[in-house]
Amino acid sequence: MNDPLLIGFLSLGAMIGLAVMGVPIAVAAGIVGISGLILDIGISGAFGIIGTLPYSVLANFGISLIPLFFLMGDFAAQAGIAKDAFDSAYKLFGRIRGGLAMATTMGSALSAATMGSSLANAALFTRIALPPMLNYNYNRSLALGCIAAAGTFAIMIPPSITFVLYGIVTQQSIGALLLAGIVPGIISAVTYLSYIFIRCHVNPKLAPIPKVTFSRSEKLRGLVQLWAIFFLFFLVMGGIYAGYFTPSAGGAVGAFGAFVLAIVKRRLSWKVFRKVSVETVQSTTAIMIILVGAFLLGRHLILCGFTEALVELCSGGGAIPGWFVMVLFSAMYLLLGCVMETVSMLVTTMPFVYPVVTALGYDGIWFGVIFVKLAELGMVTPPLGANLFVVSATAGDETSVMDVVKGIVPFLMLDIPILAILIAFPEISTYLPSKMYGH
Repeated sequence: MNDPLLIGFLSLGAMIGLAVMGVPIAVAAGIVGISGLILDIGISGAFGIIGTLPYSVLANFGISLIPLFFLMGDFAAQAGIAKDAFDSAYKLFGRIRGGLAMATTMGSALSAATMGSSLANAALFTRIALPPMLNYNYNRSLALGCIAAAGTFAIMIPPSITFVLYGIVTQQSIGALLLAGIVPGIISAVTYLSYIFIRCHVNPKLAPIPKVTFSRSEKLRGLVQLWAIFFLFFLVMGGIYAGYFTPSAGGAVGAFGAFVLAIVKRRLSWKVFRKVSVETVQSTTAIMIILVGAFLLGRHLILCGFTEALVELCSGGGAIPGWFVMVLFSAMYLLLGCVMETVSMLVTTMPFVYPVVTALGYDGIWFGVIFVKLAELGMVTPPLGANLFVVSATAGDETSVMDVVKGIVPFLMLDIPILAILIAFPEISTYLPSKMYGH
């Protein structure tokens, strides 16, 4: 058997098969990668790669952003920034029908500007926003679906760990990628807000109007509460955009800024500091192990000729239209999103998807935004969308995953036209990076 396409697809099928059987994705990718390398270049050549590749992957300076963004998000959460965002949005939208759901959406978008983890964002807002929505007799499925969908903003709106990983794997500018996610994130948030407003007015039973009023001074104080969010966001993204520091330095500045905020607000103890530090190390280590396994698999796919053959198949002589290849990749990611989490999906597929995309003439920064949007969809797509389980588990025993699924379907239907718009108009994603990096 020497057909590189057949070898490659069998290798990917073996990895997915092992993952479905319960083998951790990092181990599954590593097993298939090492086995393939032995077949490609023999035992001595394979072990030569195994001895050098992990260091070459993990010595990438951009990886330092991953723990820094984790720290920034955890310290920001300890500082109560997510709750401040929800309270402020509640004071602005509270008297509007569907206002609590709109406050959840707005608060989640604002919180995403300080947090790079979708799962953490969804869990936080389940604890913060679900109780008041249920107390005011909101439809349970609407409330749960809104929280799960809005939680995904954290991987699009910077700082985004997913964009960092995409930049590491594809060698694209991480700073440009972070900027590229701002406008698409705002478009998603505005679309959700519009949908909630319209649906709750069409069916008032879904969201009774709370019997609460806020004075102008209370609303003004609510807006002032947002100072910490804007401070952190502009400290990091403003500093990167203005060229005062690199993205990695920006991550350090943001983590330190969130640390100071947690101290100033008296929300940080030694116990909390230890907990945040341990969780950051654990999360970062898990991602690094996945990266090593995925790069071993990627090196096998290159050496066996799969990547080159796939590029030739998709771009050689225009045999397959570029738009059709993009549709196929989008469908693949939507299906993979049902059974794999975002990090694993990115690092195991991008080594062979990205060369095809660039060979077809598409912009790497733009495709990063498209991938992240597809990842957002994957995180809330049944049966295994990660946010569905996080929201269900955080909400308590009385909430099943099916309750969340019922509420998430309308938001999934909203995301499909948003995805189509981002594909049809690349300038939405590339405008800000072009202003800074000339991309």
